Amino acid sequence: MKYFLAFKKVNGNGENDDFTLINGNLIHQELDTNSNLKSLCFFTGRYADESELKATIIRLNPVFKDNEDDELVIAWKRLNDGVEEINYNSIIYSYAFGYLNFDNLVDLLVSKAYDQFFDVFFNHYQGHSYLARELNALYEAVKKGASYNIIEARMRFFLNRALCGKSGLEYAKLYKMVVFITNALKFDCSFFKEGNSHRKNCNKITGTSELKSLPVSEAEEFEAEWLETRARLREKGEW
Repeated sequence: MKYFLAFKKVNGNGENDDFTLINGNLIHQELDTNSNLKSLCFFTGRYADESELKATIIRLNPVFKDNEDDELVIAWKRLNDGVEEINYNSIIYSYAFGYLNFDNLVDLLVSKAYDQFFDVFFNHYQGHSYLARELNALYEAVKKGASYNIIEARMRFFLNRALCGKSGLEYAKLYKMVVFITNALKFDCSFFKEGNSHRKNCNKITGTSELKSLPVSEAEEFEAEWLETRARLREKGEW
């Protein structure tokens, strides 16, 4: 699938949105290819916010000056009953770019497990029946106050199920999850402040009191080791 940067103008009548697609060639040839979502995110991840990216696009292509007040989005085309439609989602900027790293994403979600955000996250994904087993196991561990290591293992198990297919990590799923998370957190990017590491203090989760330290069963230890092994194999293209 081919993705585009696009300007989205909301019609005054509240009906269909109008889109002005930006041909990737106008920015860089790597952005004008199929399966280019990752390249687009790497490009937009260099910019602090929409105003900075928008100013750059207009500076490179003054024709888009007329779109200065429109929202920048990532868009793609789909056929719906033979009719071409444009779908879109938010752009990922530098404050959220680190979430596109699997380990960073695990650390972030575990660090928020005892915040109100976790219930929002759980409710969002509980409607996906194929994720029920992994999601419920994660939810149970959080509600019972399990140790950091157990919650982390179950979070990895859930994310592997939610984001990975037969060929490994599916970038479109990762992108959509990161967009949802950053919106749900209202762009709280304190997790990525320099020097901040949740792994340095594994018996605590940010914003909470110390968690109960529960023994990790042999089955849970095996599960954690298996997840790490599978992740390494996927990185090598052997899974």
